[in-house]
Amino acid sequence: MPELPLLEQALWIAQTILYGVLLARLISLGLAAQHRCLIAYLGLSMVGALLLMALQFNTNAYAYTWAGAVIVRSGLAALVVREIAAQVLVEYRGLSLLSRNSMVWVVVLCALGSLAAISYGFDFSGESFPFLRILLLFDQMMALTLMFCLVILLGFVLWFPMPLARNVQLYSFGFLIPLFATGVTVAVRMLGGPEWHRPMSGISTLVNIVCLGWWAICLRAGAESRVGAAIIPRGPETERRLLGQLAELNQVLESRRKNI
Repeated sequence: MPELPLLEQALWIAQTILYGVLLARLISLGLAAQHRCLIAYLGLSMVGALLLMALQFNTNAYAYTWAGAVIVRSGLAALVVREIAAQVLVEYRGLSLLSRNSMVWVVVLCALGSLAAISYGFDFSGESFPFLRILLLFDQMMALTLMFCLVILLGFVLWFPMPLARNVQLYSFGFLIPLFATGVTVAVRMLGGPEWHRPMSGISTLVNIVCLGWWAICLRAGAESRVGAAIIPRGPETERRLLGQLAELNQVLESRRKNI
């Protein structure tokens, strides 16, 4: 990694350390079983970063390692979002299964669609390593797709006054913000040209550092239990009505699943 600017090296090292800190916090608090996909994602991200640090920048080995890490990390990120949906809707099995299954199809279709659009919609004839540019765009598309899934899920939670565990709230927003940062910064890199590559990479890493640090500090074992109030408080009558609608919808989905 010696050819990277010192500031970017420092950010990268800090991010890698925080991956390990959050991973250690989850394990030490006994939360690994509830967050298996997140554990795998953090572990892969940390190992991938360490491997890249050990390799010479701008070499084939570095490029292939980065490409492999991006592909695996994208798959694990999709599993993390699916895990978030399962935890948010843990008391509504019918809705949970519907959301998770729908999410799989959305991610698969968007991944295939983005690869097709990138391959046929962009001219990479002037690129030295066109595969890396395609992969960077794919990473952006996946980040935006997963962000879209999380936004829909959180919008659902905001509308229906479901009480959520503090850790689940941290999990959702702690993962949503870096996805948004990835999508935006990659878009700027693609549209702005080579001079934007390093600044946008640094900004994306910095956002991730802030989220990881905030997440590690706020994570608590006791916050795994469900809180007593919804994110947006409603009047008692409105809350009962909305939760009743949610229960009815879940019951319909459960009945249909059992009859299939």
